Amino acid sequence: MIITCKCGEPLTNKIGYKASPRFDKEDSNMLAGSFSYIKCSRGIVWDQDKYIKQKKLIVVAKEDILQEQVPKFETGMGCCDLDWEWVCSCGEYLGHFNFDCWQEKCATLIPDKIVLCYKNK
Repeated sequence: MIITCKCGEPLTNKIGYKASPRFDKEDSNMLAGSFSYIKCSRGIVWDQDKYIKQKKLIVVAKEDILQEQVPKFETGMGCCDLDWEWVCSCGEYLGHFNFDCWQEKCATLIPDKIVLCYKNK
């Protein structure tokens, strides 16, 4: 399975078909090759306004995200790695990169903005 934007642009490498057990934010490790669902709560994302109506988010490991999706790190985008919005090339806000030194090295995605593609392309 891969995850794409609703416009069809691929976002991830091939990952597992089934969600892994609940992502443990305290453990700070999202297994590469899988995805997980988390409840959306205050403090889990930088820009609360864009997530406020979401009941759950999808989490993917940093290693599973296609490199062309990850913006080049620049001053102001985090402390030493990305703490930044994930916006597709079509302009759709998809979620948030949580790669900074104090974060989980994963990205959160809004389920309504993406497609889980189970067909081989």
